[in-house]
Amino acid sequence: MIAILAAIAIPSWFGLTNRSRLNKAQDRVYMAIREAQRQAKQNKTIYQASFRNHNNTAQWAIHPATRTPESGEWQTIDREIKIQEDGSTFYQHPATEAWRVQFNDKGHTNGRMGRVIVSLQNGGDNNRCVVVSTLLGALRKPAESC
Repeated sequence: MIAILAAIAIPSWFGLTNRSRLNKAQDRVYMAIREAQRQAKQNKTIYQASFRNHNNTAQWAIHPATRTPESGEWQTIDREIKIQEDGSTFYQHPATEAWRVQFNDKGHTNGRMGRVIVSLQNGGDNNRCVVVSTLLGALRKPAESC
């Protein structure tokens, strides 16, 4: 009897924890982009939020657009989360392979809009994204998969 209940409950529990992990990763990406936007306005210069997969783990950094982030500036989103390469449409720098979105001194996007998608490393079907949807720098967090 216990084995039957466990067989029913365990997949539901894993699904719940995976969705929670994705939602938290989406929140971290959103906050990083919003912070880059805030820094650009505050410092009156172009700032960017950069995202990369490092050792198959998603990381982010906020920095002026005039330089690349130092290794100590990169923050891990979650050890079980990666940036989904197919479908992420932010500019991807050819040398660093980091995706980035830039904001000017008014907090508007500095050129390219797009989205960054996070997914589970174990390849589940679920993912989440953050979308920069207007030149004014509006951000969206779709509630479901992208």
